Amino acid sequence: MGRAPGPFSLLLLFLLVAALFFLVPLLFLGLVGGAFARLGFSPFQVLALLALTLAGSFVNIPVVRVRARDPYPVRLAPGWRLAERLYRVSPLVAETTVAVNLGGAVVPALVSVLLALAAVRVGGPQSLT
Repeated sequence: MGRAPGPFSLLLLFLLVAALFFLVPLLFLGLVGGAFARLGFSPFQVLALLALTLAGSFVNIPVVRVRARDPYPVRLAPGWRLAERLYRVSPLVAETTVAVNLGGAVVPALVSVLLALAAVRVGGPQSLT
């Protein structure tokens, strides 16, 4: 006698994982869009802000370059052994670029400035105390 199939099949598991990958971003965008709408933005503005945030997340604006001092007086070989395993040591980076993300820093900062200006315009300066 063969074993009866379980309630979960590989196809069902694949479909659930695929749905997770498609629905979680939509849920996130819905929550963020709803938050923007509650803040008083029109539906077109919400769509534009979401598009700017998503597209801007691929853009980094370099601010400054920092040169590293050599923290290692002894140079390590490209690989070294520990417990009979070979570990690769990454080379020392001579320069690091500090950057600001357009979608993660600039767009939210502009939204915050717009909201602060709108709050001052509606309530006046006395509402800040």
